[in-house]
Amino acid sequence: MKKLVSLMLVVVFATQMFACNKISGKKYTYYYTNTNKDELIAKEVVINSNDNEEIINKLIEKMSKKSRNKEEVVIKPDYISNPTIYITDNLVTLDYDKSYYDYDSYNEVLYRAAMVKEITAIDGIDGVRFMVDGSPLVKNGKEIPIMMRGDLVDDTDDDMQPIEWSNVTLFYANKSGDKLIRCQRTLPHNSNTSIEKLIVESLITGPSQSGYYRTIPSDVRLLSLSVNDGICYVNFSEEFITEMVNAKSEIPIYSLTNSLCCVDEIRAVKILVDGDSSKLYRESISLDTVFEFKDDLVSN
Repeated sequence: MKKLVSLMLVVVFATQMFACNKISGKKYTYYYTNTNKDELIAKEVVINSNDNEEIINKLIEKMSKKSRNKEEVVIKPDYISNPTIYITDNLVTLDYDKSYYDYDSYNEVLYRAAMVKEITAIDGIDGVRFMVDGSPLVKNGKEIPIMMRGDLVDDTDDDMQPIEWSNVTLFYANKSGDKLIRCQRTLPHNSNTSIEKLIVESLITGPSQSGYYRTIPSDVRLLSLSVNDGICYVNFSEEFITEMVNAKSEIPIYSLTNSLCCVDEIRAVKILVDGDSSKLYRESISLDTVFEFKDDLVSN
């Protein structure tokens, strides 16, 4: 009888020890974006781990998996590799390969914000540093500093500056390339980035929704942009005239012009190529003029 009691006590003690050592699951948040790619969608997952690197890897794994809900879209495209993770004290370093620089600007803002929100919600983690091939991530010619959760404004962040969400009107081509289709978007951008620059970069990036077609070649680079006396001066690289899209000659010109002229302070657009406005576009349209909103090209 004494042996039986002793055995029972050992079992109870062992059970209690197991319960004390067992890692209880904790809820963590990861993110998708919506179909318009203009906001974050929070999801929860229970992770049974006290190891922060393991938790981060599981969150990255969850946010990389396609959702069953068609309204929830994976933020990071497959061609962007997952980072190598380093943790030092309360700082997490995410080191990506050079494919990260293929990320388009406004979706990269959402992804970076999601990563900072996810990781800094983990106990003991205060900041996130983004690296590419061992060097600090550079955006718009500036190194991205360590990002803290407190730096996030309106649930996103970019370059340690407050993020703004702006309603813009973009004009893309229709399928036949002979008309413009109006597209309303709400886009995130660094507060240092002007609306007009956001519009031009969005046109270069191209439409993300079906039924809209590109008007500016993806190889085009925006060299400079300024607004003076109601005229927006847009200086493109030479690809603007050497590369082509499947649209009539007027469509790219007025895709840009109509989109920019929807900004209150802009009434006309002047296009330059490598600083030169004397060039011909498709050998038929002189750039040595200013262009104004053209309504008859817009499909009703």
